[in-house]
Amino acid sequence: MITMNLFRSQPQAPLAPGPVLLSCVLLWIAPVGLGLIGLALAVPAGRFWAEPGLQLWFIASALIFSPIYSWIGWLIALPSVMLALWQGWFGWATALLIGAGSGLVAGTLADTEISLPFGIVALLVLRAVLGRIMPLRQSS
Repeated sequence: MITMNLFRSQPQAPLAPGPVLLSCVLLWIAPVGLGLIGLALAVPAGRFWAEPGLQLWFIASALIFSPIYSWIGWLIALPSVMLALWQGWFGWATALLIGAGSGLVAGTLADTEISLPFGIVALLVLRAVLGRIMPLRQSS
C-alpha cells in the first residue's frame, strides 16, 4: 500500500544529483517562457482594454527578469532539498518549509517581499516535478 505523507518521502540513497539539478535549472529558467507568452498576450489585450494589458505587461516583465534575482533562492534551497531527498524527508510540507525558509533568507538579502511566496511556489513545483521523475512516494 502506498501512503502519502506530508513530511516524508522515499529516501533517495544514493542520491543521483543530475535529475535534481536539471529540474532546478529548468524551473529557474521557466518564468522567462511564461513571461514571453504574457508579453505576447499583453499587446493585443492592451489594444482592447488598456488597464489589464498594462498589468499583464508588468507581470510578464517581472517573470522575464526573475532568473536574474531568483538564483540566490535556488542556491539557498538546493542543499536542504538534496539532504531532504537523501534522508527521505522531502514531502509536500517539507518542500513548503524549505521554500519559505529560502525565500525568507533570499528576501532579506535582496530586500524584497516577493521572494517568500515565490520560494514556496518554486519548491512546491519542484516537489511535483521530482515526484514525476523519481519514486518519492513512501510505501508502507
